[in-house]
Amino acid sequence: MKTRPGMPVVCRLPDGRYLMIYERVGLPDVPAYFRYSDDGRHWGDPQDPGTLITDAEGNFMSGTPYVIWTPLGGKKGSHIASAKSMRRNGEMVGNGLMVNCNLGKGHWTFVPTDITYQARPHSGGYSNALLIVEN
Repeated sequence: MKTRPGMPVVCRLPDGRYLMIYERVGLPDVPAYFRYSDDGRHWGDPQDPGTLITDAEGNFMSGTPYVIWTPLGGKKGSHIASAKSMRRNGEMVGNGLMVNCNLGKGHWTFVPTDITYQARPHSGGYSNALLIVEN
């Protein structure tokens, strides 16, 4: 099956590197992956699919990913990622965010949200964004 990356979103990290999140179109459930770049222009081997964003239970993000980095949440700050839905074993397991407080290393943590997405009757046209707001 031919696959391709889609819908890339890039954020800058506190160590000067960049993180890009993107969907893998052509794979079942259109999973979200990420990769790093030192300069924001060179992202490594195009044949390397990157790293799947997943939690310890095997939940992963599906379609239209978005990511930000914030200094909140830990010594290294936090990546907060969103997507159309969360999936496991070909089934939708809900909606929510994935959070990682180790600059993308290791498993991410699934945080359920009240935001819902209904894929019926048509699953196209979904997009999202994240913004940190201080109170």
